[in-house]
This record gives sequence, structure tokens and C-alpha cells, in this order.
Amino acid sequence: MEGQICPKTHQLRDGKVRTIFAVEPERNLPPALVISDTRDIIIPVNGTYTLPSATCIGPEDGDISHLISITGDTVDASKAGVHWFTYHRLDGAGLGVQDHVKVVVEEP
Repeated sequence: MEGQICPKTHQLRDGKVRTIFAVEPERNLPPALVISDTRDIIIPVNGTYTLPSATCIGPEDGDISHLISITGDTVDASKAGVHWFTYHRLDGAGLGVQDHVKVVVEEP
């Protein structure tokens, strides 16, 4: 019964009846995180890369894209290797969402 008015009737000691109307809170939903390009980023040794942009919109909080955090490896582009970056965000109620981007440095 989310978001509905729930009447509760109580009889007081003096015989009077009191009805209280309480609104059940709606359930909080997590935000949606969308990374603009989810393909692996593949660069040659000594190449450069740019991480894709992302948006994050929550049903209750609206656009919280400016609050997205990106964490991950330090990419040493002078050596071949695989590196991961995590995009994450919590909404106002603490529900989180995350997604990942992979950067691959390849030998020519």
C-alpha cells in the first residue's frame, strides 16, 4: 500500500473516537546510470584515451549526473595492460548504482 492514505480509528478513554490518516511512504527507487559508450577503450602503447561521459537520473532526485564519481586504476600507457574504471553514484536515500569501463593498452 505504498503512497496510499490509510485511516486508523482509535477509541479514547473518554469515549471519543479519533481517526488518524497516515500516508504510507512510497518506496525509493535507485537512480539509472548511463555511460555514453560502453565499448572497451583500446589504445596502443603510449596512446591516449578519454573516458566516456555518463548521466545519472533518479526518480526522486532528478538529474544527479554532476555527482557521479569515477574511480579506478592509474593507466600507465607506456606498458601493455588492462585497467578498470568504476562510475558510481548514491541517491539522496543512499541507494547506489555503478557501472564499469575497461581501458586496454596493447602492444603495436
